[in-house]
Amino acid sequence: MMLEYGEGENREKLICRGLMTELQEARTGLAMGKKLEQARMLLTRGEYEWNLSFKATLMEFRNVKPPKTMGSSEEGNDPEAVEGRLLEHVSLHEMVVRTVDHLFRMFLDLRIGPAWEPELARIRVWVGKAKA
Repeated sequence: MMLEYGEGENREKLICRGLMTELQEARTGLAMGKKLEQARMLLTRGEYEWNLSFKATLMEFRNVKPPKTMGSSEEGNDPEAVEGRLLEHVSLHEMVVRTVDHLFRMFLDLRIGPAWEPELARIRVWVGKAKA
């Protein structure tokens, strides 16, 4: 994940790497007021997994690696097989977009609802701004 703080020439960036979900560098950066700018994510839905980078500014996906499917390993240039792989690829892309849209809708419902205050308190405890 990449965190940013400040504007223009005074902008600072902090890049956190690793597989641990509770990265100390990220928690420290967030506690200092840095904001999430970009994150690499593993998104799982049912039997499918996508690896992607998500840029927060415009909510854009980058480097989307779709799940491996049975059609991914097929060889040959048969027009029907090529069309099938293309349709499957488009379908998987639509599925990841719908999934992220749904997750964002869930966040918005939480953010504007009565459950936001307790959730914010849990986030602050995780970041370290408040005592557990």
